[in-house]
Amino acid sequence: TESDFEVMREIVDGNTEERLRTFFYSFSNDVKNVIIKMTKNQKTDRYVTCYNCTEEIKGNSTSKIEFKNEPKIINKQYEIKNEPIIPVMNEVSGGEYQRITYGFFGKIKREGPIYRINDFRISKYPITQKEWINIMGNNPSFFKGDNLPVESVSYYDVQKFITKLSQKTGINYRVPTVYEWEYAAFGGNKSRGYEFAGSDYLESVAWVYTNSDEKTKPVGTKKSNELGIYDMSGNVYEMTSTKREREVDSYIVKGGAYNSNTESCKIMTDRYVNYKDKKQNLGIRLIEIIK
Repeated sequence: TESDFEVMREIVDGNTEERLRTFFYSFSNDVKNVIIKMTKNQKTDRYVTCYNCTEEIKGNSTSKIEFKNEPKIINKQYEIKNEPIIPVMNEVSGGEYQRITYGFFGKIKREGPIYRINDFRISKYPITQKEWINIMGNNPSFFKGDNLPVESVSYYDVQKFITKLSQKTGINYRVPTVYEWEYAAFGGNKSRGYEFAGSDYLESVAWVYTNSDEKTKPVGTKKSNELGIYDMSGNVYEMTSTKREREVDSYIVKGGAYNSNTESCKIMTDRYVNYKDKKQNLGIRLIEIIK
């Protein structure tokens, strides 16, 4: 980074925690010591100034923290514990929503009708294969892994999953409308107007063709959006309950996937799938209406 300020801004505003989980095991002990001292809970245990921090990074002072044992596994991804049935849900406060387009120089233009969005809860992550197996007893996915998003399911398969899930939990789940999905992806009433879900820089929030090795990735391993919701851009397309205009056999899917280009991952981009189709880049996210 260019300055002491840039160092600390990256720590405070960046995605430092996620990066540490991914790369900590490969750092030298000197670097680990500096990082640990940066993130101490007690203010008195941390660096007094940015200057102290950067001087230690340069090797001009010595941290006295010692490692007795190297951690075996630091890269902790989202884990489903205790065989849960109920998906992890985030609350979304309702409000008015009007679809937007981006003009020259990224200028936002709002157009069309204004929709009233009621309060609801939405899956914090795409539904995973383990969550699907817990309810359906099978795994139809092309790419296999408990914490990978379930895919290769049709819209009709998902309705069966929702029926069984609702019966077991007593909670009424459903697929979001395109307006509910977009409202949540933009960050609801906390929206900063990003083109992608959580950022204007795609690869910070999404697994796409440039960084995915042409396969799905464990959910929750990229940066979330303003509401703490993950993977609404990239990884797998997500179903909506909104039909394609003038088409009786297809519906709108959103968000792009691991093999998508930039345009497909924009929040406002619509793609279309037949209700019977099962695609290895198409998954699901559910909502629950708050009464």
